[in-house]
Amino acid sequence: MAKQSWGPGRVHSSWSELVTLELGLRAVAISERFDRVLALPERQAELAVEEMVVGEHVLEAVDRDALTTARLRALLVLAAQDLERARRLQRMYDHVVARLPPHIAEPRAAILHRVSGAEFGSDEVERLARLSPALRAQLPTAVGLGDLGSRGATDGRIGVGGMTTQPPVPLGSDSTWGNLVTLDPKARAAAIRARFDEVLALGDEEMDARIREMIVAEYELPTTALHTFTAARLRVLLCIAGEDAERARRLERAYDRVIDHLPGALAMRRTVAVQTVARTQLEPQEVELLRGLFPSLLDQLPRAATSGMAAGGTPHPSQARDVRKPWWKLW
Repeated sequence: MAKQSWGPGRVHSSWSELVTLELGLRAVAISERFDRVLALPERQAELAVEEMVVGEHVLEAVDRDALTTARLRALLVLAAQDLERARRLQRMYDHVVARLPPHIAEPRAAILHRVSGAEFGSDEVERLARLSPALRAQLPTAVGLGDLGSRGATDGRIGVGGMTTQPPVPLGSDSTWGNLVTLDPKARAAAIRARFDEVLALGDEEMDARIREMIVAEYELPTTALHTFTAARLRVLLCIAGEDAERARRLERAYDRVIDHLPGALAMRRTVAVQTVARTQLEPQEVELLRGLFPSLLDQLPRAATSGMAAGGTPHPSQARDVRKPWWKLW
């Protein structure tokens, strides 16, 4: 069942072994684990969730899908009983996933997207989407939630994983926007600022059309270039906010509106990119400014990655001994 037993095996094996239980017992065991985790202090609870994520990651594909399906169903049951507890649990998952490198986070997002499209009805997907923006970005919204029937059915054009087999609508791309990443940092920032000033002078409909092409071009970039570009874009956004917070919010709202109508895989790439940049390229003060200015970024900015930092991005001495080697580096 499990690919290998690297890492703290005793910690995560009990979670992965739940997949061997029959469905009813598996659901009960997952719900009991959720209750135990939610009874812990925040730091301990997140560590417990991290161990659960490890347990899922080491499973073979079929078992991982089965455990993911059971976990999401248990999350729906918890949400029906106590929505705030379900949201707290999902936020902890989001924080853990925010610390994953892209080569693990992106396949994980694809698994969740596939499972939720194949195994859940539209009403269930909608309820899951309400738990957190980060989770919503991973759900199969590309076919339109309102068009999904039972267990992902549409009007009969079904492909792998319950998704439509109709060819996707081609997305226009503004290559001049993506090419700004090739400029030196000062020129890049100036060009991004000039483009933002241009689109802010437009009405909402025309603004959204321009930003859609910019977003598609941005997320077509290779990962390293995307991270460089994302860091520059967020810093320019902060500069605009320092002059006029409402103009910056209008720009970010346009990004959110456009992302809402783009494929889920692209939206998830945005989430992973913002999380990675927040951890690795932005100062803690910049992350907190972004968090306060733009509520839609709350679940994309990993507080856990910055809250324990002193000025200059170094851990506080009192927390230095609590730093652990990330589990994905254990092999």
